[in-house]
Amino acid sequence: MKYIYYTLCFISSLLLLSCEKAQINQQLQEEIGIIEQHLNSNGIVAQQDSAASYYYRLTTDQSTGTFPSLGANLKVAVDYECQLLDGTIIYDSGVTPDTISIDNAIVGWRLALPQYTDVGDEIELWLPSKLAYQEQGNGLIPPNTPLFFRVALREIDPHF
Repeated sequence: MKYIYYTLCFISSLLLLSCEKAQINQQLQEEIGIIEQHLNSNGIVAQQDSAASYYYRLTTDQSTGTFPSLGANLKVAVDYECQLLDGTIIYDSGVTPDTISIDNAIVGWRLALPQYTDVGDEIELWLPSKLAYQEQGNGLIPPNTPLFFRVALREIDPHF
């Protein structure tokens, strides 16, 4: 009897996880569609990182391929702007770069900055919410909202 009970519990857990995963995938596909529609309607040509489901465009490319491997202490100085896809500016660092720890950055930054940028590069990112602030949102950013970032990488220093 215990065996049947535990088996039913296990199967129920798998079904719940499967439903949650399906909802996450559906949300992601909807947001990718919103991003693609935004890019197309604004005549923006961007590349898709198909492995991580985001779009990017290098606007200034100074890459030497020397971005250090990610480490717990790696910090970067960036000028950046965050917008909703309707153009609403959520944050603009202005002329003073922000210093952030890469390991504390949103997932989309942790994926894109090391892969596509080096000091002096500027990149534009269109991120689905799963790579940004997800279902919890953040301040002026509503939950499950795709975002646009313009990021200029000013300095990389593991010992800021």
